[in-house]
Amino acid sequence: MAYKINSNQAITDKIKLLWGFVPGKFHKLTPGPLREQNRVLNEAEHAGFAIAYHSDGHLLSKENRNYFLRKNSSDYLVFQQVILGKEYQPLIDIAKKTFKDKALTLVDAGANVGFATLALAAELNLNKVICIEPDSSNFKNLETNLKSNQLNQAKLLKTGLWNKETRLKVSTNFRDGREWSLSLEETSADDKQGFDCVSLESLFKNYQLERIDILKIDIEGGEKTVFEGLQNQPELLYKIGIIAVEIHDEIADRALINTQLKAAGFSLETIGETTLAINQNLEL
Repeated sequence: MAYKINSNQAITDKIKLLWGFVPGKFHKLTPGPLREQNRVLNEAEHAGFAIAYHSDGHLLSKENRNYFLRKNSSDYLVFQQVILGKEYQPLIDIAKKTFKDKALTLVDAGANVGFATLALAAELNLNKVICIEPDSSNFKNLETNLKSNQLNQAKLLKTGLWNKETRLKVSTNFRDGREWSLSLEETSADDKQGFDCVSLESLFKNYQLERIDILKIDIEGGEKTVFEGLQNQPELLYKIGIIAVEIHDEIADRALINTQLKAAGFSLETIGETTLAINQNLEL
């Protein structure tokens, strides 16, 4: 797609984007997040999305689905990956084949601003939805996106998923440290930035879940700790239908997690950055 300035940009942003037309290295004067934003808006417009400019971002709409993207954030890259790129379509296809039209329970750990949940909700019969997101700004936009799409059955937890109930805090030390790559680390009880987390065991117990049909895990390396805990609680894995997990190799041991899932009766398929694990022994 040829470089062009999207008409839905703010005037000041349009001026900054003009540097993109200048030969040589002058285009670097345009901030990277703004170039990302412009590129994704053009792709979305080409894909048939209506775009409404807001002072703090953009509202993209298509087929009665609304997506709010915060200005100068990684939301545009997440939207490109999840909505435009249909990252979770393989998961949706497998879920349709596995569960047919059954009412499903979804747990979205690392929900970010809700795009993955919305993609699944658009094509699957979701009865119970639990979204877990620790970052305050992400969580606020998660609320906005789910509310604007009438996903009223969703329970939103402003916390993180871990292998035990402890205190965590958000860290910006993982990868680029932007909104889509925030990680978690354990902290002390008196840390004012800390919060209580949840575990898979507490989710099953506190929300009276007989099973989790779809468990999506994208928690920037935290999957290492979650699966370490499951080594001592394999019975929890037996109650999960499909796991979609992004394994971050710089932190987690992919081979160890794969071996653990296979031992629990899951077949594995890697699609892009996501490992899909399907429970072959779950009674539907």
